[in-house]
Amino acid sequence: MSAANRVTPPAGGGAAAGTQSQAKAEHQQRAQQARKAAKAAKDFHSAFPADARAAQARKLEATASLRGVIDNDTAYDQSALAVAQGYRTVARNAVSDRLEVAAGVERLQLARRTNRPVYSNQPRELEKIATGLRRGFVDHPRVFDFYANVARTADQVTANRIALLLAGSATASPEAKAEGRAISERVSFIGQPFTVALRAADGSTVDLARHNDKPTVVFLYSSANGSGSLVALNQFKKTAAADCRWVYAAVNSPAAPVANAKARASLDGTHCTLDSAESVALLERLRHRHFPSV
Repeated sequence: MSAANRVTPPAGGGAAAGTQSQAKAEHQQRAQQARKAAKAAKDFHSAFPADARAAQARKLEATASLRGVIDNDTAYDQSALAVAQGYRTVARNAVSDRLEVAAGVERLQLARRTNRPVYSNQPRELEKIATGLRRGFVDHPRVFDFYANVARTADQVTANRIALLLAGSATASPEAKAEGRAISERVSFIGQPFTVALRAADGSTVDLARHNDKPTVVFLYSSANGSGSLVALNQFKKTAAADCRWVYAAVNSPAAPVANAKARASLDGTHCTLDSAESVALLERLRHRHFPSV
């Protein structure tokens, strides 16, 4: 096969009913916890405005309010946005904190405009948000961290464009620049031979060097985080080439829960496991830094 640029598929792309309902329930539980945290933070800074921790509590109220958003709760949306927008515009708040809140506000507004989940992956729209933040916060290093986060989950073209931007930035953090370099290196792999052998769950060997006759997709995921990320591939079920081979590789796990992974993967393929040493070698070769990825 030929090596491909890492692309993290958007979350929530049409999971099976059971998985989707479970994910929704988990999200609602986290949202309720965030709402409680936001209220506690508000109560604290309202009662003790002069306390040294009041500034931190005001930020927590804003960020937790945004995390408390769920679908079909317009009244809460408006409340959360009001709190976050208020925090964002107060000049005495740290620039990096205001930027973090501003990014959350923009993501929520994007989700509502596009009728998508708040943390759904829309790389090109998120890139536009990053560009707007860059104008508003004048090349603050955190802006480029946001760009790097977008690039990690973006399509090849968008990711490479952001990588070039990061390379040319005078204020991007070393971490953001490193992400950009890794992306550029992965792009350079396109069309090059990929001679790697993986161990299938049934003990057989999957030699990727022998898969040159058909397109092959290798999906890497961390078994430590479960196989839930595989449901994100559902969105490609209708558009994937009929002759495409799919290889699923659980890293850092010699005994991954393959049965669960097979149940979650809507595209038939070969399931492989990599132990710690194998994982390190493969991830270094691919300049891979985050999960999940293709």
